[in-house]
Amino acid sequence: MYFPCPELKPGSQINSLKSASKQAEMSKAKLQQLSPVQQRKAAAILGALVADSATSPLHWIYDQEEVKRITSTGTIAFVPEPHCPYYHIPTGTNSAYGAQVFVTLREVATNKGVFEAGRLADALYKECGPGTIYEKVRQESGQPKKGPWTNHNLKIFIANREEGRKPEADPTSQDPDGLCKAIVVIASLSGTASVLDKVGECVGTTQSNEAATNYARSGGALLDSIIQTGEIDFEAAKKAASPNVLAALEEGLAAKGKPHQVAAKEFGLACGFPASFKGMIQGIASATSFPQAVKDGILAGGDNCSRNTFIGACVAAKYGLESFPDEWLKKYDFTDQVIDWICTVVKA
Repeated sequence: MYFPCPELKPGSQINSLKSASKQAEMSKAKLQQLSPVQQRKAAAILGALVADSATSPLHWIYDQEEVKRITSTGTIAFVPEPHCPYYHIPTGTNSAYGAQVFVTLREVATNKGVFEAGRLADALYKECGPGTIYEKVRQESGQPKKGPWTNHNLKIFIANREEGRKPEADPTSQDPDGLCKAIVVIASLSGTASVLDKVGECVGTTQSNEAATNYARSGGALLDSIIQTGEIDFEAAKKAASPNVLAALEEGLAAKGKPHQVAAKEFGLACGFPASFKGMIQGIASATSFPQAVKDGILAGGDNCSRNTFIGACVAAKYGLESFPDEWLKKYDFTDQVIDWICTVVKA
């Protein structure tokens, strides 16, 4: 997931995928040739990946004053050096959340635009299971680890598959992994009757509990609605929400307009639902632009990568491809490759 090609090593410049200025502009131009709905689908996927990458150098810092100190130079997105206390990856790559979006996108694109849960599960195991950079980093002692982090539900999924246990997915994790990787499925199937059922299948590759699925279905309904209409409206999300999810959604909406850093801290900065979902909803409801929403999400700290992955998808779908700073597309290492895949997915 972290390295799209097995032969690439930590510290590599990944020259084959690195975006130069003209290449980024040409890639963006490909997306601008799509229909309006296709452009919103594309913006959602690209927004998730770019927002996560912009955030990853400052991931899982729970002291907001420390985040403020690091960004006091004026650089908030794509901070040049990693500061995460748990793992260090090169700026321009993706956290474990964005990496799952990346793999899901690749698998759907290389399967002629069709999502298959079994295919995705196989790909996730191949990317972060035995013999991978993920396994190597997991075996390191101490922190920050020098390489990509493996989220808890992925560790359980890998262990279950290795030991032949069924179901393979983590039965307890209520983290946002499923919602994040489902962004590709939502964009691909937006406007179809099967979209939320497929979101559930996507979540179920690594998480097999009702809470993770219910939050993802409500989030999926929200993003689907934005893609179809071009407007942020929470009614579809409310209709798709279970009682617990609806309560979290309403609490997030009630904090609209409050500084995101304040609201996110009040909700809780850790990974799991419902706190992360409340933060996502508040960030989306309060957004005035894609760069503003991402920067506010970064400054909130904690598990800002998962929150920003979904916030980035929704806000980018609303404000469109023109809302992406060209400089950010240049700094994201995989812009050219993912845009090729995105074009395949949204045209399928």
